[in-house]
Amino acid sequence: MTRLASDRRYALILATLVGAACGKGGPGPSSETAQTDRIAEAMAALEANPCDAGSNAALADSTLAALLTGVGHVENEVYDCQRLVMSTGSAGEFGPLVALFPMDATLSLARSAFASPRPAVTIYSWGAAASAGQGDYVADYPDLEIDPGPHCLWLRNTTDTDTGWNGAMMTGGPCGGDAYPPSDEAFTNTVIQRVYQGTEQTDYPNTARWEWDLKTNKQFIGVKCADAWCGVLAVGASAPRTQPLVGGRVVARESVPGWSDAQHLAVFDSAGGRARPGPWASLVGYPGLQVESPPWAEGLMSARIRVYGTLEDPGHGFFVERFYLQPDEGFARGDLILRFPGLYDEAWYQQGPMRRRQAESVQYAPTPPHQVGAARWRWQENGETIWIFCPSGSCHVDP
Repeated sequence: MTRLASDRRYALILATLVGAACGKGGPGPSSETAQTDRIAEAMAALEANPCDAGSNAALADSTLAALLTGVGHVENEVYDCQRLVMSTGSAGEFGPLVALFPMDATLSLARSAFASPRPAVTIYSWGAAASAGQGDYVADYPDLEIDPGPHCLWLRNTTDTDTGWNGAMMTGGPCGGDAYPPSDEAFTNTVIQRVYQGTEQTDYPNTARWEWDLKTNKQFIGVKCADAWCGVLAVGASAPRTQPLVGGRVVARESVPGWSDAQHLAVFDSAGGRARPGPWASLVGYPGLQVESPPWAEGLMSARIRVYGTLEDPGHGFFVERFYLQPDEGFARGDLILRFPGLYDEAWYQQGPMRRRQAESVQYAPTPPHQVGAARWRWQENGETIWIFCPSGSCHVDP
């Protein structure tokens, strides 16, 4: 990772945002100070609100959103956040809590535009931060050189080819503003482009996801890169091997990670005082989420839930009950149905064609027009819930 002095990094970001906010004439001393204070307050609010551990009010701040994504909003199912896995098994450990906020404008660019470096993902790590009364976690993720605080992942492709990608990790500030580009020598992270069989350009969403390499048992970053999906790995890493996504209706875009989410779910260890990595689980959005006018009033099959393992595995039975899943050989599965009849919001977990159980609550978060059709796990120390696209906003579905 290339490390600029934090003061210099923030000075560049702040100068750019101040200039943009105040116009060509430039700010006076008092307005510059006020804007600098506003940005400092926004970053402090983010630091004090570990993502998906509590209120999302901090992310609604337009100054903070611009720092993280380059635009004035943050979409709940478009970014990703979880504790990174340090090890698995009965004594497995989670590490830092880290979020990925994709840069809105960069994700819409053609591959040829990456002949010049582009800021692609703001990475923010809360390190070992845990809820009150819970044990600490490892603060750093050495494989990707992520330590507490903001970082920016840059992508570059100087040859405009499938194999021409590489990445650079910068520390000391987010990607928002006219971020200072890294030197050529900084582009050392392995980037693997993936085009999934049968997919088209529109099958790649403007999202970012944490992914898991089955070969190395390491996390890596998945993000849209032009008309494909790219995995960003440690320096010198080879192409990852991942668990295929399994949806309910086999269409090509179900295999693209950006529509969906998959991770080791959190199982709280009361004796150890912290969460441990539990069963592997996927949440795959159905294609019906992406049509022009989904039948929300009637009820829409929205996502397929699959939790791997057996009832004897730690945490497996908890999530089978939590999401009302139907046990199968080596996994359990079920569907999430969203229904908005007009007066209230509903979510149902469906086990097979007929048996259903209503979710405890659906919380609606209005959002400006944004990426349609995505779903992801919402990290919580005591077990994940769900963020999913719904009409003109995002829905948090709590079991």
